[in-house]
Amino acid sequence: MKRKIGSLVISVLVAFLISIPVFILEREYAKEHSKDVRAQASRELTRIKDVMQADLQSALNYAHFLELIIQQDTDFTVEEFQLYAERIIAENDFVTSAVLAPDGVVAFIYPFTPQNDQFLGQDLLSEPEKRLSTQYAVKNRTAVVQGPFEEGGTLMVYNRQPVFIDDTFYGFVSIGVNFYQLLEARDIEDTFGDILLALQVNSEINPRSGGVSWGNVSIFDKDPEIDKLELSGEDWIFAAYPRGGWDKPSITYYPEQSAFFFIWVVSSVLLYLLLITYWKHREDAYHDGLTQTLNKKRFEKYVRTRLKNKKSRDTLLLIDFDDFKRINDEYGHAVGDYVLIVISDRLRKFVRKTDKVGRIGGDEFMVYLQDIATPEHVEALIEKLREKISYPIEYQNHTISISVSIGWAVAHAGTAFEQIYARADEAMYQQKCQGKA
Repeated sequence: MKRKIGSLVISVLVAFLISIPVFILEREYAKEHSKDVRAQASRELTRIKDVMQADLQSALNYAHFLELIIQQDTDFTVEEFQLYAERIIAENDFVTSAVLAPDGVVAFIYPFTPQNDQFLGQDLLSEPEKRLSTQYAVKNRTAVVQGPFEEGGTLMVYNRQPVFIDDTFYGFVSIGVNFYQLLEARDIEDTFGDILLALQVNSEINPRSGGVSWGNVSIFDKDPEIDKLELSGEDWIFAAYPRGGWDKPSITYYPEQSAFFFIWVVSSVLLYLLLITYWKHREDAYHDGLTQTLNKKRFEKYVRTRLKNKKSRDTLLLIDFDDFKRINDEYGHAVGDYVLIVISDRLRKFVRKTDKVGRIGGDEFMVYLQDIATPEHVEALIEKLREKISYPIEYQNHTISISVSIGWAVAHAGTAFEQIYARADEAMYQQKCQGKA
């Protein structure tokens, strides 16, 4: 578990180090993305502005055309106005009405609808919501735009053209544009991909349309890309802002960014797996393949290191099965291996965490006990260990009796491992001989 935790910590640290250049690159990509999105937003705003300008200018041209007709024909009749109005509306998808207002008073509206009829007789020069713009138009002899504003459940824009005959004010001709139909005809929506769009109107002479907005108006409170359409009497401010902000590119916007993220994740996982594999191979190199106790080489290395500690007073136990060959011959080598596994497990459970268990080979084990060196203590511990090990093993309806010989030697600091091992081996051999006798 400690190895896994250590490997995980190392993997996280390396992943963090890898993430630093990835983060730097991501920030660079974010800047590039911001530039690209701003350019994209600017292009879309320019397109919308140009479309709006062209279509509103077209409506102004219609109003100017009617102005010229009236100026050239002083006997201009309402019937003639109706014919021209029908043709203008038929030729245009978003022009929805034409108004004739001699002396500023609405006398004729086409088409004839109950909604339009309510405006008949209205004085454009005195009506509170229109007088500022109409008076401005008369004073400056220029057409004015008013809108968009709510009217009849839709947004309307009016181009009002003052008509003068021999420097005498005749009245107004107005062309009404349905703003929603204009947007639909020109394929304009309040979103463009991930970019939000909005319109706000600034006007000092059109109180009805001033401040009127369309689209995602909340983006005006952020840092939107702006473009302005200057009209006679008011300014239309177009804004664009991406859903996630300028500095928040999507993970799929740049293939390279996705690749870096993928490499970062994969490299971290691979590093973790490599470390786990490394530790496993290292453990395999240090441990006996059957019993998972320390192998002879690793056990000896540990003891030699321990003997360099001048304060150590330890004990080495050497354990050997009595007549283990009988178990292999009677029950088979598979059972013999099972017995070795059980015995090694009993040894590990018996000793403390500071002690070590190793398999020399065959049926011989070594146990290294730290800070235990008095003969009385060692002998008492060996008796308990012998009792623990010798408990019969049940295997496939067989009861297998176990007997071991245990020799021991005190491991004083500075003593060579070979000397300690030789003394423990001699003690074990004497005990084995006594058992046979």
